[in-house]
Amino acid sequence: MNSFDSFSWQVYEAVPCYTECNQYSWVVEPWSPCKINSEQNSLHCGEGIQTRKVRCVSTAEDDGGETVSNALCNQAEIPDRTQKCSLYCPRECAVSDWGQWSECPQLRLEKPVQTSSRCMVGCTVDCRLSAWSAWSQCSHTCGAGGQMVRGRSVVLRAAGEGRPCPEQLTQHRSCPVKPCYSWLLGPWSPCKIQGGQCGDGLQFRNLTCVVHDASVSATSKPVENALCGQLPLKESVLQLPCSVPCPGDCHLTEWSEWSSCELTCINGRSFETTGRQSRSRAFIVQSPENQESCSGQAMETRPCSGGKCYDYLWKTSLWRDNIRTVWCQRSDGINVTDGKLKMWVYGVSAGGFLLIVFLIFTSYLMCKKTKQHQSTPPQQKPLTLAYDGDVDM
Repeated sequence: MNSFDSFSWQVYEAVPCYTECNQYSWVVEPWSPCKINSEQNSLHCGEGIQTRKVRCVSTAEDDGGETVSNALCNQAEIPDRTQKCSLYCPRECAVSDWGQWSECPQLRLEKPVQTSSRCMVGCTVDCRLSAWSAWSQCSHTCGAGGQMVRGRSVVLRAAGEGRPCPEQLTQHRSCPVKPCYSWLLGPWSPCKIQGGQCGDGLQFRNLTCVVHDASVSATSKPVENALCGQLPLKESVLQLPCSVPCPGDCHLTEWSEWSSCELTCINGRSFETTGRQSRSRAFIVQSPENQESCSGQAMETRPCSGGKCYDYLWKTSLWRDNIRTVWCQRSDGINVTDGKLKMWVYGVSAGGFLLIVFLIFTSYLMCKKTKQHQSTPPQQKPLTLAYDGDVDM
């Protein structure tokens, strides 16, 4: 017996072959009628199960749809073999299943249509500016802090993506500092009387040319008068006549400034269109015995327009150490007896007050003359008073 006969030999041979893609596909048969579990539902209606057969077929032309093994088809795409279904019970509304989705409508043109419209593309234009103007005159004729300015204008504005115009169209720069020269008047000197202590004399003041930085102050330095130029007319007066009353003389002060225009009012209402202004001056008497020798008008008035009605009320502060302040206040809130305001006092009320004081003082002198003097009154020294026309109450 040959030893080879005791073995059975199997020979496998593999050769390459070509298989076309997608030559197998799934084919499904119609769904079976809906089957209801009659054991659980005696009415034979409600939910059930439908089944169908699924098989794999060859799509090759030679095979003609022959059924093949299911393993040859794509297992991931195998259709469902079962699905839920339902049979409508009596008296239930029955609707059919949803139909297939329709095809999406697409607008198709037989041939492309070219459309066009006119448009405007702006040209690129850069901003154009004029040349700088000349520098202006300095804002200050002298001193520091002066400014000069120059400017330019837009000749052509930018367009498109052109260079835009700058926001700054003016420039400023400081002026060269120039010294300032001006006349500086000194204060009036006391009344100087030649060869005596009373009588008529003269007052003097100095006029000096100074250099400064536009602010006349203590830092100003005197320089030559030629640098200041011509003298101003109002400041050219360097001396004025004056007088110092001698003992026994009667002397009147200068007239005060005119008061503000006031109307004669009753309860805040005026029955006239023309008001009155007043001004006053005071007597300076060296000896009470010579009071009668003084002559002249102490107060005068004149008509004015644009007057207002004012009421005057006495006001008092709180007591403090048995002392309190008393003042007269005008209806516009101004304190008219504190000596700070000079213009209102010369109204009718102030004139009446002066008249009352004058009458009281005259009565006192008349009463005093009835007494015999036991001794000669002492010689009075010259007296100089400065009166600005204000009256303090």
